[in-house]
Amino acid sequence: MRNAAIALALLALGGAGLAAKLPAGYPTCNVKAADLSTCLAKAVDAVIHKLKDGDKALGLPSDDPLHVKEIVLDLGHGGPISILLTVKDLDVRGLSKSIWKSAKLDTQKHELVLEALTEHMRMDFQYTASGKILVIAVQGDGPAFFEFDNVNSTHTLKFKPVHKKDKTFWTVTDYKMDINPGAMRSHLTDLLKGNKAVSDQINAFLNTEWRQFYAQIKGPGEEAFGTILKSMSQRVFDRIPITDIFINVEN
Repeated sequence: MRNAAIALALLALGGAGLAAKLPAGYPTCNVKAADLSTCLAKAVDAVIHKLKDGDKALGLPSDDPLHVKEIVLDLGHGGPISILLTVKDLDVRGLSKSIWKSAKLDTQKHELVLEALTEHMRMDFQYTASGKILVIAVQGDGPAFFEFDNVNSTHTLKFKPVHKKDKTFWTVTDYKMDINPGAMRSHLTDLLKGNKAVSDQINAFLNTEWRQFYAQIKGPGEEAFGTILKSMSQRVFDRIPITDIFINVEN
């Protein structure tokens, strides 16, 4: 969720390979160097902060806040929490302060794995929801937020080489996320229209049992943000040959 997830690691690496074309401050990494993993992690951390306000030349929006127009999350059809949650005008804050702990690139498998820690992340949005929470039928809409602390995330990206005009580009074939927060707080206004007392009780339950609530958000959220970040990262790889992004990478 983008908490995902969330972090624009691939975008950072894409930017990192453009040091010769962009202003000073974009580090590059040699794929044959012994310290490749350390170099990649530092490059991601440096460029994420550099791209905080986005980059028009690469078609990259600001990553803090990261704005998402709409996401639809199907949170199951059984159990105590069973709702269809539509999220609109989502702003995700805190990604630019993520700490990138490790990065591993396998050029044979065309796979990049990154791990990050985001100490605090907040999502503000407008929502509509229908379904059941406990035995209560909910049909609500209005402003809402999710807050997460100590979010550990793993981003696994896979690529396919594509040759164009004697140059090799990477097509992002898969972007998977594994996002695990240490704490979560949330509030969805008017979950039960016209009954503030019951709405407050439901929100109290969602906060007390946040692990159970997050367990149902986790899969759909990771999939949704993985799709978003896959599309955004592809903007970089469609424009920049892989040999310009990584030093000594094989075509």
